[in-house]
This record gives sequence, C-alpha cells and structure tokens, in this order.
Amino acid sequence: YVQGQSLAPSQIPQLSTGVPMIMFTMSTDKNFVTLQRLHLHQTGQILTGSSPSGQGDFSKISLWKDNGNAVFEPSKDLMIGSVLHNASTAYANGMADIAISSPTGLFIGTTPVNVFVTVDIGAADLANSSTKGHLAGLRIQNPSGFNDFVFVPQTAGADAAIDYDSLKSIDTRILDLNAMIVSPVGLLPKIWANPFGDGYPSLDVGGVPKAREYDSFGVPFVDVDGDGVNDVITDAATGLPGVDLDGDGLIELDMNRNKFLAVDFDNDGKADQVLPDQNGDGVPEIDLGSDNFPDFGYLPEKWAKDTTKLFSKWAAPASGAALAYFQVGLGVSNKSNDITSQTLGGEGWQSTEKNNYYELTNLVLTTTKVMRLMASIDVTKNAPFDILVDNADVIELRTNGQLQIDDEIVAYATISGNSIRITKRGEQFGVSRRAHNVGAKVTNEAYIVRARAAADLGNGNVVFGADSAVKLYRIDITGPSVPAKIQSDQELSGKPATKGIYTIKWSAAGDAESGVRAYELQEREGNDPVWRTIRLVPGTNTSFLIGNSDNPSNLPRPNGHFYTYRVRAINQAGGTSDWSAASLPASTGTPEESITKVTNYPNPADMRQGPTNISYILNEDSTVKVSLFDLLGYLVRDWSFPAGAAGGKAGPNTFQWDGRDSGGTRVSAGGYIMRIEVTGTKGSTTVIRKIGVIN
Repeated sequence: YVQGQSLAPSQIPQLSTGVPMIMFTMSTDKNFVTLQRLHLHQTGQILTGSSPSGQGDFSKISLWKDNGNAVFEPSKDLMIGSVLHNASTAYANGMADIAISSPTGLFIGTTPVNVFVTVDIGAADLANSSTKGHLAGLRIQNPSGFNDFVFVPQTAGADAAIDYDSLKSIDTRILDLNAMIVSPVGLLPKIWANPFGDGYPSLDVGGVPKAREYDSFGVPFVDVDGDGVNDVITDAATGLPGVDLDGDGLIELDMNRNKFLAVDFDNDGKADQVLPDQNGDGVPEIDLGSDNFPDFGYLPEKWAKDTTKLFSKWAAPASGAALAYFQVGLGVSNKSNDITSQTLGGEGWQSTEKNNYYELTNLVLTTTKVMRLMASIDVTKNAPFDILVDNADVIELRTNGQLQIDDEIVAYATISGNSIRITKRGEQFGVSRRAHNVGAKVTNEAYIVRARAAADLGNGNVVFGADSAVKLYRIDITGPSVPAKIQSDQELSGKPATKGIYTIKWSAAGDAESGVRAYELQEREGNDPVWRTIRLVPGTNTSFLIGNSDNPSNLPRPNGHFYTYRVRAINQAGGTSDWSAASLPASTGTPEESITKVTNYPNPADMRQGPTNISYILNEDSTVKVSLFDLLGYLVRDWSFPAGAAGGKAGPNTFQWDGRDSGGTRVSAGGYIMRIEVTGTKGSTTVIRKIGVIN
C-alpha cells in the first residue's frame, strides 16, 4: 500500500535547496518487499510550456528515509538516493529515475515507512531561460502509477485502495533568487519577566538581566529583535507594559513561573518556542510544547475581539537583498487576499513601508463558532473522508464550505448530523496538513494574514518574495465569565499570615470560544482606594503566592496590615471580564491601634459630582459610632455599625456620605467635623477628622 501527502510550499525562490515536496507512506499487508527505484514525473511548466521550458526547474531530486516522526528533518533523516537534472538520462525530459543507494534497497514491511522527496530549485532551464515564474511539481504517473515503484520481488501487487491522485505534490511557483521569505516569527531571545520590580521585562545577558536603559520618553528600553527600536508596548487588553513576541498585540506572560517570558502560539496554555531553521528554507521553526521537535509549517493561531480591524506583526527577513518595503493582506486562505481586495482593490496588498507590523482596518469580519473534534485525524489521511464534531449545528453554510481544524484549512461538501464530509486538505489552501487529536478545535470562520517583502535591487527595481501566511486569526467578540470566590489563606484558616507569605485563590472563569489566556490580579492595601495590578497569572492557574520574592515587586507583605484582592479574566482575543467581587481583607497581623488610617476621599467633596467615601481600618471587630458636626457644634448626621458588620469589621471599612443631613437636606458648603468612636475588647478610642464640602 502506498499513500502520498504533498509537502510542497506554494512559492519558493530560485536556488533554494532541500525543499520537501512529497511524503510517501508505504507498507505491506504481509511479508516484505524492498524498494529499488522510484520514478517521478515533473508537472507544471514542463507540461504547459514549449520544450525545453521547465526542464531545469528542479536541478536535483533526492529521497530520504524518515526517522520515524513523519517530519522532514535533513539533519536526522537518511538520504537514500538522488539524481541531478540532465546529468544523465536518469533525469531528463521531466522524468526522474532515482535508484536507492543501498545495494539491498529500502526495506518495506507491515510497519509503515515514510519516504520524503525533496528538490533543489534551478535558476535556468535548458534554453537558458529563467525559471522565475514557473510552476513545478512532482507526481507518480496515473493510472499506471504503481509501475513507478520498482520493488523486489516484482510480483508484489498494488493494493486496490491506493489513491493515485494523492501521490503528487501541488505545483510550487518559483520566485526570483533575490526574493525574501517572510517568517511569522523570528528567533526569540531569553527575556526576564520583571527582574527589577518596575513592571518591565529585560533581556537576559549571560544569565542575568540586562541593566536598565531608557528611551527618549523615559521608558525602559527592551530591543527584542536587535533593530535598535524599543519593543515595549502597551498591552491591548490591560494597558500594562510588556513585549509582544507572537505578533498579536498582547504582551507575553511568565507561563512557567520561572521568571522568564514564554510564548503560546496555539493558545493551549503550554509554552512554545522557536528553533533555528531545520530544513534549509531560512525560516525558523515553531516548536509547539517546547519538546524540541519542530512543527514544520505551523501557522500561529490567534484571536481578535474586533470585527473591523486586525493587528499583526511578523519577523523581518533574515537574509537577501535590501528591503524596499513590506506588503500585507488578508484572505480566507493562503491563496489570495480575497478580504482586503474588496476594500483595497487589485490583489489586496497594503504597503507597510519598512514596518514589520500593521493594523488592517475597514474590515467586515465574522465571529467564530467553535466545535471540538470527536475522533483524531492522521496527517496522511487523504480526502475525501468524514470527521465527527460535537456540535455541527453552529455551521450555517450546510454544503460546500470551509472549516479550520487547528491551523489547517479544509473544505467540506456536506453535513449530516455531527458528521462532516471533508473534500480538501490544507495544501489545497496554501497551508500545511496536520495530525489532529481528539478535542482539537474546529471552527467555521478564520482569516489568514499574509505578508510579503519587496527586495530592492537598485535603480528603482524591486522583486517580490513569497506570499507568506503569518497568522491565522479567529474572531471572539465576547469576554470571558467573571472569576468568583476569590479567597486568601487567611480567610480559609481564620488566622493572619504574619510572615507576609500567603496564597490567593479564585474559581476559574470560562470562555467557550478563544479560552482564558490570563488572570489580572490586583491588590489594595488597607483602605487605600487605588487598586494596583500585581501580576498577570497564566490562564491555566487559579492561584498566586503573595510574597514569594519571585521578583522585587512581590516581597513578603509587612506585618500588621490588611490587603484586599480582586481578579478579572482575559481571553485569547484580549477581551476582559468584569472584576470579581473584592476578597475579604487578608491580614498579616493585627495593628496595635484600635483604629488607623482614617480618611475620606475626595476631600473636599463636591457633592454635585457624587458622595465622599469615609474609610478607616479596625484592628478587630468593633462597635463604631460616627457623628458629623458643623463648625458650630450642631449634629448634622450620625451612623452606627455593630461589631462584625460592614463598618464594624476587622480590617478596612468604607461607607459613603452623600452630603445630606439626617433629614435628607443637602448641607451647605463649608467645613464639617467627623467624630469616630470605636469600642472593642480593649476599651474605646475616639478620632477626629475634618471634611470639606463644595456645592
């Protein structure tokens, strides 16, 4: 049995080497055979042009035995045969006869064996004409394709289930040799999350944070990509400072709680990484899950919360001619900019000058509905086939549409219940095939951000590089649910944390579309009205350890204070929930005084703008009586709070005065005297405060 899968890129520059085109998967139903030779037939220009046009589009074809992971890795896979174009009759007139280099051939048994076919791209054909603009691919001859596999014993027969149409690559368009390839991401340096406690990251230099430098605006300078420009941004969700490593406008988090920033390309809550180029195309490889196995051709999946605009950033080309400018566009596949062509006209390209980022506007995008895959899909599975999802009812277009399974775009013909008939796989849409696990997200709408670079050849001449997919975006316009039940160790135990180290916990928020990316945790000391963010906690966690000294801003809290907390959820699109209700005060020990930090805000209070907040801290549950007098000593209003109730509980207490007396009449502008009497287990204490009123 033989099965094929196209690996060919949609575009590749001249003189590129080791470009993967096809993976053949071969096995027997019993016993074994040995593959001795393989015949491959060239497609594209060689079939449509006049001879010898196209002869030389590929200067070399090579065969590689996979190391077992179904991923082409020239440093790990074994080359088992190759042939040069026109060096002999073995590769001429569009047909290559490739001998297996081992005298005994390639062993094929009942366990499937993968063989990769790679090519080197030529610059000129036999007529000495440029190959630029040519389409070129490879295939097994159809319908007599099994004869192109030369096996021993020769009596080995073809499995009737072989799909000969699968035994081919898509045609690759050959670009100018100076063409630049745009990568979704570049290599990422090691970055400390917040080493100085000022809320800003810092590059790692020899295992320590780089000393602080500042730009002309006084902002800490962090140059991630070495272009001399500060890469600190304001987070699109929270407004906090940080750096965006995956180009979606959201700052990165310390996902592993190891003091360093990490990136999550597929939104699964696991840290990913970027590896140096592994297959010779000059583009770094994304490694999902940081398992040191590159996920070749993976397209970062991101979410946006706006239906009218999309921001994206990509890596600058690592090599090639001088950059003239970038262009960016948007489509529903990697074949065209069919979205931006509607507003920009032509091919839908928008110049970004030399900026490797841009926000496309004036868009009309559709929100995404999410399903989950109920049975896995193998990377080698060829269409047509059926998939099963948990809820196909969310798909409005019932026939002949597109879906996205993770970062792969597929076409479907029909839907029956929760079964969907798949008719095309990723390579037909300019993206890579994937293996998909149970639970993989299946969506009805997504958009491909595409970018290309124009190389400056001098004298006003430019050459465009490959049209590269840099992001797959889905749209989620709803925020996550509100986290609940925020509690401290002190509340759960009933005891203060006198060492100033304790855990804050909350219940998980939910988000059915993009998922929860992070939680923003805020703290307020005592009766201070100002909340301050102390950490963005990864969405996979629902607790945070206060005072564990993981950076200088998270030291143990001083003894004798009360701290209050609240949290909100942030989804992968940058949408936010409302804030949770505030926690009960978390104590680090009881203050000595019965009442402290008596204040009111605003003061003076303009009652036309709203009430003033009267606040104080009690060291224990106490009975509190508050009396308000004018400057002549007349009682204006009074309040009483029982011990343990709001206004009389241990910790910070706050109530409001609306500027009216006990009869409901608005008081005159001027000064007023507030007297607070506190009665607890150790006796009574009285404090006085002056309040100003403006009307």
